[in-house]
Parts: sequence; C-alpha cells; structure tokens
Amino acid sequence: MSEETPNKRTSQTVWAWGAFIVTFCIHTFAFPPFDVAELGYLLPIPAALWLFYQTPSRKQFLWAVGGGFWLSWVVLMVWLRHVTWFGWLAVATILSLFPLVWTWSVFWLLPKFKDRNALSRMVGILSICSVWTILEFIRTFFLSGLPWLPLAASQWQRPLMLQVSSYTGFYGASFLLMMVGLVIAFYVRHLFKTKQKGWLRLCPEFLIGVVVWMFATFGLFQIKFEHVERQSFFRAALIQPYVPQNEKWDSSKARDIMAEIERQVVFQKAIGADIAIFPEAVLPYPLIGDEGMKIWAENLSRDFGGPLLMGALAAEGETFSDDPWYNGLMAIYPEEGLSMTYYRKRQRVPFGEYIPFRNLLFFLEKFVPIGSDISPGESPGPLRLQLNEDEGAIPVGPLICYEDIFPGLAVDSVKAGARVLMVVTNDAWYGEEGAAYQHAAHSVLRAVETFRPVVRVGNGGWSGWIDEYGNIRDVLETAEGSVYFRGSEVVDVTYDPRSFQKLTFFVQYGNWFIGVCVLILFLFWFLIIRKTGAMTEEEEWAEVEKIKLNVPDR
Repeated sequence: MSEETPNKRTSQTVWAWGAFIVTFCIHTFAFPPFDVAELGYLLPIPAALWLFYQTPSRKQFLWAVGGGFWLSWVVLMVWLRHVTWFGWLAVATILSLFPLVWTWSVFWLLPKFKDRNALSRMVGILSICSVWTILEFIRTFFLSGLPWLPLAASQWQRPLMLQVSSYTGFYGASFLLMMVGLVIAFYVRHLFKTKQKGWLRLCPEFLIGVVVWMFATFGLFQIKFEHVERQSFFRAALIQPYVPQNEKWDSSKARDIMAEIERQVVFQKAIGADIAIFPEAVLPYPLIGDEGMKIWAENLSRDFGGPLLMGALAAEGETFSDDPWYNGLMAIYPEEGLSMTYYRKRQRVPFGEYIPFRNLLFFLEKFVPIGSDISPGESPGPLRLQLNEDEGAIPVGPLICYEDIFPGLAVDSVKAGARVLMVVTNDAWYGEEGAAYQHAAHSVLRAVETFRPVVRVGNGGWSGWIDEYGNIRDVLETAEGSVYFRGSEVVDVTYDPRSFQKLTFFVQYGNWFIGVCVLILFLFWFLIIRKTGAMTEEEEWAEVEKIKLNVPDR
C-alpha cells in the first residue's frame, strides 16, 4: 500500500477524534440523569459515517469508537465511586468491552455490504443490529450478569418506543434504536452521492427502516392505548426514611431509625392508605431472628391499621450468627402479625451480599457489614397481599434491589401469578447523582415487558409507580424536582382490566427474539460472506475503492 499523505493522516485524525467525542456524547447523554432520549437513535451514526468516507485501520477505529464507549461508561457509573473506586473503574471497563466487540463487528461487517444491492444492505444493517442485541443478551448472564443501561433504557420516559418490548423484551427496543440510526446513516450517505440530484432520492433501506419503526411504535401504541377505565389495586403509602449508609448498621442509631419510620407511618395513617411499603433492608436488625424487632413491627402494623410490606433481613439459623441469612420482603398484618411466608431475594449483589469464588477471593471483604454471606432465595412465588376479608388476595411479585434489571426474574414472578411487581431497593449507597434514576429506568422496561404495574420504593429515591404501558404515573419528588429526600406519599395504584391474568408474548415465549438475531447473522453469512470468501483487510478496502470508482477488474 502507498504511504499516507499528510492530508490523509490529518483527515483520519479528525475523523478519529470526531468519532470518539460524538460516540461518547451520544452514549452518555442519552441515558439518565441527562435523559436526552432522542440521542439513542443516533448511536451507530459516527462509526458508520467514518467507514463510509474513510479507510481507518482496525486499531485506530477500535481505539476511537471503543474509547468513546469506555469513557461514557466511566461517566455513567461515576456514582459507584461512593462504594469503591476500584470497582467503579473495573465495572466501567467490563461494560465497555461489549460495545468494543460491537465496534469490531461494525468495522468487519460494514465494508462487506455498504456498496452492494439494497437487499444486501438491509440484511447487513439488521446484522449489525443483531450483534448489538446479542451482546446485550450475553451481558445479562456474563459473570453474575449486569444488564445495566441497555440501549432501550434511554427511552424510559418515552413509552411509545418501548411497546415492542412486550413481544421481544427490551432487546427489541434496543434493536429498533440501532436500526434507525443505521438507516439514517445510509440515507445521509445516499443524499450526498455525487451522481444523484435532489433531496427526494429513493433509499430502500431507509424507507424499510422507517416503516418497521412506525409499525413497532405507533402501530402498537394504537392497539394498546385504547381508552379503558382503569381499576384500583390499592392506595399505598410509599415510605422513604433516607437512612444514611454510615448509620444504617450502627446500633447506636437504631432507635432514631425506628422513630423516623414510626413518624412516617403515623403521618400516612391519617391520609387513608391501604398499605405501607418500605424499602430494602430498612430495619436496623433482622425482622426474622430478632424477637424485639418482630414485636415492634407487629405493633407498628396495628397502629397503622393495615398491612406493612417491609424489606428486611432474616436470620434463620439456630443462633443469631448462624447461616442462613436472607434479604427479604415481608408482610406484617394487624391481626395475624408477621407472615412467615416471605420473599427471599434471588439475585445477590456480588461483593455486597456475597463474595463470588470465595475460595479464590477469600481475602476480599463485602462492603455490606454482615458477617455471613446472604443466601439466595429460590422461589419467584408471589406474596399474597390480603387487604380485607371481602376480597381475594393480590399476588405481588417482589424484586429486591437490582433484581429489577434482570428481565427473567420479573418474567418468572409473573408466570407464578403476580399481578403487580414491587421493587424495594436502597440506592442511598451511591450518593445523590444518577444511580437512582438509572435504576428506575429498568423498572419501566419490566413493566412493559410483563404488562404489569410496577410499584417502586427506595430508601432515599426513586419511589413511585409505573403502569403496565411504561407510563410513570407518580414519583415522590421535592418542590425542586429531586427524588433524594426523606418523606412519604400515598399513591393510588391502578391497572388496566384487560391485563387481568394476561401474559405478554415475551412472558410466554421468552428470549425468542435473540434466536431471530442469530438467524439474521446466518442469513448475512449465506448472502454475503459465503459468496465473497475470505479477504485480507487490505483486499477488502481495495475492493471497496474499486466499487466506488467503478474500476473494472484486470
């Protein structure tokens, strides 16, 4: 290959810095707490345009685009530094590896189809979308799983874009966003081809992409959002005690914590709430395993005059220090007292509730000061919430802490009979930055995927509820619009009667859409890769230049 001229090197440098900065900005500001949701449609455009107009080296392309993703994850996960600086950078780096693989796939795939016929271009576009979607699926299970902020989460305040999730899971929404970005990139390239004139130029992949997007959004919106009178589940008092993390496990502060909870409950009693819901591990001692704590909670339920749902620890060993310990959601009734049938958290937080590979990492300590590892629960079976004797119990599907970022856990709860999902969490570990908003975005995805309302209570925020279409109905906020405060509020949780015992396509058939993505990749291989055979990187770019210049083979 001939040596690069200074002008060409300068041009490549400008493109590299441009792709780095624009990729970083798009991926960062599309998500909470910035919430410029429309940027989610533009994510693949910088990488695609670079490959349309330049021939970067693989190393340069990966460093620029992949580096933009890495820096974005560092910014998005900055709240994790409140717990661990090393963990912050390590988690950000691990999360950036997945878009780095996607970046490599774009570099390899795009030149193979960008100058081919319309069918090949459309299959190629869908293939790049499929790679992104499959990587998000893998991230759900990799190591202990961390599907934090999939691309679909950028639309958590745009329920129109999320309706496809009831059929495909959030993977379909991510796929659509990626597809829209790619067809826009192809259309931009199409507009500026030198041999074409005018702005109304036929670009088949753009037209197909727009039609698919409109059906998956406006079409499903029209079907689902027909007017119907909603019915009431219950009036719930959502309690945010906002216990500081440095006081949560301090026995000298236990009386103050309990007094604050009592104050909030007494205040909400006068408003007429049916139930009171508290966040994860709200009590300073185990509710099961500490008789004094149990008596206090039962007295509180009698004072309230209705059931309490409390996130609390349970020590089920013969002595207080014995295993097993569980992180649970428990119901306390005025007459019956504490129900011993409670939900045990299934997905534990690594290094928070247990140390993975303990035999190998025995020297590490959990950041939660509990001597034993928290044991995992096994059953998704819902809590049976009995509000009065005249009506049947409401099956509630609990999700504790970051369990709501895993779609499979919510699906299992709904399959077990849950009619409403209930998320209790404690995001006060992470300061007053973006963590609570980012976490809440996943609850919106779970609502749409399962067609179930989601009630959410955090120690210091985000608390509120989301209907089965992903509309945020109520949020506990200060007058300044912050979710971070100590307080409580009563919300009227309602439901669409059409959702009664209805299972969405995604709940019934699971991750079928991932199989479709795999089939698309096989189709791409059959139509394009198998016919072209293997080429070196230099041969691929030479072939692209020949097609662009219409240079015949010799």
